[in-house]
Amino acid sequence: MEISLIISTFNRKHLLIPLLYILEKQTLKNFEVIVADDGSTDGTVEEVQKIADNLSYDLQIVTQENMGFRVASSRNNGARAARSRQLVFMDDDCRPDEIFLESYHSAFSEKHLLRGDIIFVPSFEKQEHVLFIYPANPETGLWGANFSLAADLFWKVGAYEESFINRSGEDSDLQLRLWRSGIDTIAVKGAHVYHLGRPTAGRNWF
Repeated sequence: MEISLIISTFNRKHLLIPLLYILEKQTLKNFEVIVADDGSTDGTVEEVQKIADNLSYDLQIVTQENMGFRVASSRNNGARAARSRQLVFMDDDCRPDEIFLESYHSAFSEKHLLRGDIIFVPSFEKQEHVLFIYPANPETGLWGANFSLAADLFWKVGAYEESFINRSGEDSDLQLRLWRSGIDTIAVKGAHVYHLGRPTAGRNWF
């Protein structure tokens, strides 16, 4: 297993399930997907379990009790279930190109944070209509929607801080601890994702 892709989700199986089928087209084949569910109540868990055997890659879902917005602990749950040395984080409202995982795998470093651009679009059918591009560079705040790092490094800096409940800032907190540990960022060409909608207001940018 070369890469563990962790996908955060909550009550959006209408976005998640198509994404899981799209991942079949990845040029890198030796990967696993862990769906990190934050206590969905729309049948997400059952739907993922139902299609798991129909996919060419290993798929599992980890879930937790619905106790408010707890994406930080949900992502940690996904990372705990991962079996590879490289973690990639993405959200359910994203779509990657076919070389997404291969690009991250080729750039893998045990001592760097890897990031790809986040391209905001009005719909996945109109990806050429770009609303905004959030660039992958050290000057921009980290988004859990698209980044990669070594599993050992993720746990060494303390993973996600799980006290972030019903509020954002968990990504910026992780980035700050990586920065304080002397971890530099590498922007990875080809590792971009298309993100549905516009950037969320109120993010804690660096």
